[in-house]
Amino acid sequence: MSLNPPSTVRPPGLIARAKGLMFSPCAEWDRIDAEPATVGGLFVKLVLPLAAIGPLALAIDGLAFGHPGLGLVARWPVVSIVLGAVIVYILSLVMTWLLAVAIDHLAPGFCGCKNRVQAFKVAAYAGVVGWLAGAFAAVPWLAPLMLVGAGYSLFLLYRGLPRLMRAPRDQALGYTAMTAGVALAFGVLVFVVLGSVGAALSCFTGLEGGEAAAPSGVRAGTGGVDLVQLAAAARQAQQAAHSPKAAASLMLSADQLEALLPAQLDDLPRVGLSGARRSAGGYAATSAEAQYRLGGDRITLSITDLAAARA
Repeated sequence: MSLNPPSTVRPPGLIARAKGLMFSPCAEWDRIDAEPATVGGLFVKLVLPLAAIGPLALAIDGLAFGHPGLGLVARWPVVSIVLGAVIVYILSLVMTWLLAVAIDHLAPGFCGCKNRVQAFKVAAYAGVVGWLAGAFAAVPWLAPLMLVGAGYSLFLLYRGLPRLMRAPRDQALGYTAMTAGVALAFGVLVFVVLGSVGAALSCFTGLEGGEAAAPSGVRAGTGGVDLVQLAAAARQAQQAAHSPKAAASLMLSADQLEALLPAQLDDLPRVGLSGARRSAGGYAATSAEAQYRLGGDRITLSITDLAAARA
C-alpha cells in the first residue's frame, strides 16, 4: 500500500496563467477556483505588479511623446508625470479592492455564496488581460488596443463569477452586468479624481519648464492672484446669471476680441482674422477667430465671450 504525498504542484506562472485565461478561460477558472489563496497573497503577488503596467506605460508615453491636444503637444515636467502615474497606480489598487468587496456583497442577490477570498480571486484574475493590455498605453497609436483588453476582462468576469461565487449559470449575466455597472461607477469616480489632479498639476507645475508656454505677442501672467479682480468677476457672473440684458453690456465687442489675438504665434504668421456677435433667445455671445499658417503647420485660435450665458 502506498500513500500519495501531498501535492507540491505550484500555481502556474503569470505568463502561463495569462495564456490559460485567454485561450481556455473556463478550464483556467476551474484551476483558480481549486487553488488555495489569501487576499494578501493575491494582492502582493498579482495585483501590485500587474496594476503597475498601465501607469508605467502612461509615464513612458508622457515622457516620450507628450500629450497632444488641439494641434499642440503639451510636455509636462517629469515630477508631474511621475506623480500622475503614482496616483493612477494607487487608484487602480483601490478600485480592485472595491470591486472585490462589491462582488462579495452582491453574491447573495444572485443566489451565490459570499466569500471574500473567492471574490478577490475574481476581481484580480479577471483584470489580468486588461492590465497586460495597459502596456499599449506607452505608444499613442497602440493605445486603442487597451479597449480590447478591457472587453476581454469583462468576458472573463462573466465566466468567473458563477464558478467561483457559486452562482447559478442563469444568474451569470445579471451578476456580471451589476458588477460591471459598479466597476463603471468606480471608473467614473477615478476619472473625476484624475481630472481634478490634472487640473491641480497644471496650476502648480504647468507645462515644460515649470510654466505654460505663452505664444509670441502674448504676455505670460505674473503668477499672482488679484482677489479684488476675482471678486469683481464673481459679481459679474452672478449678474449675468440673473439678467442677460445687463450682462450683455459687460461683453467685449468683436473688435475688442480680435485685438486680443496676436499677429503671430511663434513662427506662424496670422493669415486670417474674423469676429462676430450672435444672439438667440435673449442671450448673446461675441467671438473672434484667427488662423495661423506656415507651410504645412496650421493653428486656429479662437476666443469667445459668454458673459451673457446663464451657465
